[in-house]
Amino acid sequence: MQDLINTLSVMKLQHIGKRNILTVIILFFAIGIVAIYFSFLFPGKLQYADRVRINLMENTIYALEEFEKAGQRLTLTNFYDRKSSTLTYNELVPYLNNIQSGTIFFISHGKIVSNLIPGNWTHAGFYLGTKKQLQTKFGSSSTIYKLVENFYQTGEEYLIIDSSLKKGCAVRDILDMAALESESTLRSMICFEPKIGQAQLQYILQSTLAETGKKYDLSFSMNDSSKIYCTELINDAFQSFGIVFYRRTPIFFEIYYYRKTW
Repeated sequence: MQDLINTLSVMKLQHIGKRNILTVIILFFAIGIVAIYFSFLFPGKLQYADRVRINLMENTIYALEEFEKAGQRLTLTNFYDRKSSTLTYNELVPYLNNIQSGTIFFISHGKIVSNLIPGNWTHAGFYLGTKKQLQTKFGSSSTIYKLVENFYQTGEEYLIIDSSLKKGCAVRDILDMAALESESTLRSMICFEPKIGQAQLQYILQSTLAETGKKYDLSFSMNDSSKIYCTELINDAFQSFGIVFYRRTPIFFEIYYYRKTW
């Protein structure tokens, strides 16, 4: 009888031990979720949580993009018909030939990650164009031309400068954007030509080039000077010229407002 009681006591202790371990695991998991959520709302406050969140976001986005490359469309219903709803590189080129260097562009594309970004326009950057376009706009003796000419391989590439998840802030061929080199996900593109002098536009582009090398900011924070996301790149470039955008589209749970100076 005593042996049975001892056995039952051991089994009870083992059960309590397993239950406590499970409780601790659940507790740590819950704390981790809360920390990652806090990291997103207040980036920079919890550095370890920031690293975990950013790694998790990057790996998830990369996995989704690889899944889409395999032909699996994860987008909303209005993105299903890829062939009729996207622009190919060859269709885009005639329009690129009529865009001036220094133009700001906004695009929308059919990737799954674009559905997480509010609004129609999900990416932005500066258009630099071909070597001839850059030369025509600014002249071969201009500072901006000399800074950019080494990025060309043939001179016929349509270069842009933007900040993307994989390359961060960089000068790159537009072919590298929205999968234009293969099965395009580009749905639409809109361009704005800044109505300022060439000297001012050169200054803005030079300020943008100075940001190259920074990683893409998945916290979408204006306070992290070591990272930068696409529209922040444009904002900072114009801010260096003295133009401040006083309002920004809400991103997830954060809304930012700027002081209006013009």
